[in-house]
Amino acid sequence: MGKYVGFATQSGAQIHKVNREKKRKKETKMRKSFWLFAIVLSMSLGIRAQAAPREIPDHFNTGVDTDTELTEIPEPGIYGGIQYKTGAGGQLALDLVYSNRQAGNEIEIRNMDFSRYALLMVNEGKIVVETTVTFRNCKFDAVTTGREDARISYVFEDCTLRNFQGSNATFTRCRLGGSSGDALNPYRNVTLRDCYIADLAHPDSGDTVHSDGVQIFGYPSLTAENISFDNCRFEVPAIPGGGSYVNACLMIAPEKSGAKGIYFTNCILNGGGYAIYTLVKDGFSLENVVLCNISVGDAARYGTFYHRNVTAGVTMENIYTTDTLYVGSRFVDEEGRIHFSVTNDTAQERKLMIVTPRQTIILPVKACPPYEDRTADMTFEDFPFDIDVVVPGAQWAVCYDITDGCTQIALYAERKR
Repeated sequence: MGKYVGFATQSGAQIHKVNREKKRKKETKMRKSFWLFAIVLSMSLGIRAQAAPREIPDHFNTGVDTDTELTEIPEPGIYGGIQYKTGAGGQLALDLVYSNRQAGNEIEIRNMDFSRYALLMVNEGKIVVETTVTFRNCKFDAVTTGREDARISYVFEDCTLRNFQGSNATFTRCRLGGSSGDALNPYRNVTLRDCYIADLAHPDSGDTVHSDGVQIFGYPSLTAENISFDNCRFEVPAIPGGGSYVNACLMIAPEKSGAKGIYFTNCILNGGGYAIYTLVKDGFSLENVVLCNISVGDAARYGTFYHRNVTAGVTMENIYTTDTLYVGSRFVDEEGRIHFSVTNDTAQERKLMIVTPRQTIILPVKACPPYEDRTADMTFEDFPFDIDVVVPGAQWAVCYDITDGCTQIALYAERKR
């Protein structure tokens, strides 16, 4: 990830970020008032204009807010009125049956850093009243919940996690990954919206391990069911060397039970050996598995699809190749500069054109390198993902990909005071 500041590259520079919620509200109002202007401008220039999109998840609009101080949990104990004990394998255990009866059935945990330990939820099957635990702006290593249906559900909002394994959880604007291993192993009743799954290739991981953005494999006598991803983005390019390798963005491979009611909609996939890997072990089946409106980049080592022993139960609609730059976050910082988070998932260097009231600027955006051009010393930061393009001194700016023709990809305008 790099940065264009005043249209000059400054790799690794930091930016000033505004309050995330205020930024979202401002952008929503901006889109409603400014979209007509962008369409008129595009028509006058003979440019292909896209419909107003939902904001694409990226490094800036998912995960914990780095401007907010988190309370670190250095050891088991009581934090924010909740007791955490030592669990199996040295994990941090959260028990709502015996240790935290006073907490009630609507629990909110905010601005906590759990990353020193893996967090394990225990005694879920003994909960008799419908209970919800909501984590807001929290940082985790791994989180493990029970596999079976229970009278407890977990909500993660604006959180950063290395891995999640379990059931009965909802994730919104979360970022998952950052180390070797699967980012998600969901079993039942798991929903992700507006989430970013990224950075799974770490050659110096030691033991041989394959990494998937999400791997759905089921569990004996427990059907994998009711799992959905909407407007989620996967950036998991494989990097050669070492004992770890990236297997797939989506791996739907029931090897311990069947799977049904699995949905991936409006997602971006880039990387893996294959972007989409489906395999069914003899004796199991897939039912009502839907992949719809999926954009696939060029980072996969072998190709988009791998299917084995899959004859029915999977519907794929509008699976297409990413053919333009795209923009995730767009916001104005404290100095009044407009920021665009620009990504190139294609294997071609592309041209970004930015139109402002005063000038039109054209910038090159490097290609996402194919697997054969990657080296063992590469890291996730070497890929053209979430490049921070900064536009100073402009009331509005519109971004276009002009590599092949001209496609409008983003806009931003200040609200009238």
